[in-house]
Amino acid sequence: MLKNCFRLVLKFILVMFFGFLFATSASATINENGAIIENNSFATAYPIGYWQYHASTVCMLEAGETEAYFSFTANSGDRVYASAILSQDYVNSGMTIQTFNNNQVSLAPASDDVITSASVLPFIFANASATSNSQTFFIRVTRGSYVGDMFFPISINNRISSGMGTFNFTGTASNTGNPNILTNPNGVDSSVIYMDLTNNTTIPNGAIVKSFATTGTLNPSNLGGITHKILSAENNVWYTAIVSGTFGLTTSNNLKVAKKWSFKYNFKGTSSSKMSNVKAKISYEYDLTNQFQ
Repeated sequence: MLKNCFRLVLKFILVMFFGFLFATSASATINENGAIIENNSFATAYPIGYWQYHASTVCMLEAGETEAYFSFTANSGDRVYASAILSQDYVNSGMTIQTFNNNQVSLAPASDDVITSASVLPFIFANASATSNSQTFFIRVTRGSYVGDMFFPISINNRISSGMGTFNFTGTASNTGNPNILTNPNGVDSSVIYMDLTNNTTIPNGAIVKSFATTGTLNPSNLGGITHKILSAENNVWYTAIVSGTFGLTTSNNLKVAKKWSFKYNFKGTSSSKMSNVKAKISYEYDLTNQFQ
């Protein structure tokens, strides 16, 4: 009885040992120099883990191997880009990078666009956006025409950033006043003034509005019941301030900052008035990868 139990235990240990041995040999490993190797398929993709908790890591694509694979996880709402830094020898080699979802379906065509600037090393990149928690993505890097061992760091970075700016409307808005409050309780709109941000180089490419607020100098200054209104040429919709010059716009409105904007104000009282020095304070969100040139 004991002998049979011992044999069963020994058999279990041997199965586990050889199972582990074969699983290890079929997975990505780290060589003596700390570089990732043997990650040449989806099945052997090197697991980076949750993207935000891991710095860049170095991969060695051995001579004779054409592709290197990595996997990482992201949570709902994470918008990231994977990048591989290139040595000068790889810049014109046609080296590519591509991201895939957990079903190994590509998110976009492979990119060999090399991003260079005076402040960063050349790199290639591919985007990914998570719609659920602990969502898995894959990265594939191909060597291009370079022959021999290749070394490159790979990292995953947040691609969404924020900013803020104050911009001026041109001219003075005039309001003739409301001739009869009883018959016209909605008040009277002023003349319209404009602000053209289409060529403003301080605004990041593709930036969209997170919040929008307006201020101005009213004359006479003691009037109450003033309501600000703005319009973007993107959709030609007038938005009314919900509280004293502050509009309820968010990124869900998907309004680009670099557009032509119109402003007017509404007054319910009978007095005539003017508003000058009208400014817009806009906070915005933008995708860093839209800035890569």
